[in-house]
Amino acid sequence: MLRKIGIGLLGVGLLAGILISGSSSFALAQSATVPTAAATPNATMDSVTGGGNCAPVGGTFIINFVDQTNAAALLTGDLAGAARGLALKVEPGANGVINYTTTHAITTQGGDLLMTSDHSVLTPVQGQDKMYFFSQVQTVTGGTGRYANATGTLTEYGAFNAAVAEGVLRYTGHVCTK
Repeated sequence: MLRKIGIGLLGVGLLAGILISGSSSFALAQSATVPTAAATPNATMDSVTGGGNCAPVGGTFIINFVDQTNAAALLTGDLAGAARGLALKVEPGANGVINYTTTHAITTQGGDLLMTSDHSVLTPVQGQDKMYFFSQVQTVTGGTGRYANATGTLTEYGAFNAAVAEGVLRYTGHVCTK
């Protein structure tokens, strides 16, 4: 069942600040690791990404899980629009960690489509039942419109509440077009 999201951008900003900054009553798991793209000293964005017109992107994903394998999200920021996520593989890890292999189709407000192939990790928050630190790396695999043949990487982190199947992620990264 899809839930209507009606908290507005101010509410999203406040919620994201509470969930991600640690100013709420819980602390994120101290052992959680955010996957990041390897840094290359003294390299240009084009040499790291293989060329093309690359632009930094950032914003938030506001996520609702529809069932065990499907999620819907609203995006703010540079990729503002909506997304559908599909879990292709779910693997339990040590200490309650859950690893996901997923894909996303992001449709921007302008109607362009950005496709990704992803690795996601949910790490239980110590002392908080059904709360998880959520980290994800999305590899851009193409799209349509301005994102036809796009490449790039998005790195995300945030919180997920399994009790209500909702979460907020902050994304940063780059998208390159040819």
